[in-house]
Amino acid sequence: MNRKGFTLLEVLIVVIIIGVLATLGLANYQIVIENTHDKKAQSNLKLIRNAERIYRMEQGVYAPCPTILVVNNILKLAIPNPSVSTDAPWLYSVTVTNPTSAFSSKAVRNVTDSRRRAWCVDQNPDIEPYVCSP
Repeated sequence: MNRKGFTLLEVLIVVIIIGVLATLGLANYQIVIENTHDKKAQSNLKLIRNAERIYRMEQGVYAPCPTILVVNNILKLAIPNPSVSTDAPWLYSVTVTNPTSAFSSKAVRNVTDSRRRAWCVDQNPDIEPYVCSP
């Protein structure tokens, strides 16, 4: 018997295997994307901390910055703004607890689902950004 082509069963098995592999790959892809967003927030928080330290050296006090617009204007940064850019998944703010010695900065994930989380950093350059409550 001369067979040319594939049977329906062979094609179905291949389609099912490709579907399972694609599902696993998509789940891992989402994890990688979220980790990338976290690293970007941590990096921006370190920039804010360094800019605050420079601002304090020049002005003598830390600058309170309740929104990203104020952060960018006062601290002379260019962190993406969620209201302007679709590539800005974080909301940033700076809270000054003592103008001459203490501040904290927070990045909150700009989503309303289970991916909502926050990273914080303070004036201490030895402490890396850490997970905090949104």
